[in-house]
Amino acid sequence: ALKNEKIKIFRAGQIPLGDSKNVIEFSLNSEIKQMIKLKLPEIKMGKILTADTYVNCIKTRENLFKKFGAQVVDMESAAVAQVSEQFEKNSIIIRSVCDFAGIDKKIYSNNFNRAAKKSFETLKKILKIFN
Repeated sequence: ALKNEKIKIFRAGQIPLGDSKNVIEFSLNSEIKQMIKLKLPEIKMGKILTADTYVNCIKTRENLFKKFGAQVVDMESAAVAQVSEQFEKNSIIIRSVCDFAGIDKKIYSNNFNRAAKKSFETLKKILKIFN
């Protein structure tokens, strides 16, 4: 949330009002994280910033990455986090990036299907670990 020209941080899935009641960051269960790292070392894991505001500015994206050590800024992960938070369930966010803030949207069109396919393939690999 933006307040007095500053970013006020809330836990993903929490309604941005008042003070945050929980630890701000979600952390993937360490056992699950280790299993994925061992069996699927090609998968990159990192921090996702998620918000209800569309970021379409290269400078803002770079500043957010630098300030929070994130690899991705999106809007969709918050919805998943909100549902998992409300039902007190763990969640894993799988992202395949097809566009970048401030970049020509034609790139998005060209990469969308490939990114969707990559996310699906990654999900199948992760699910196989737990079968």
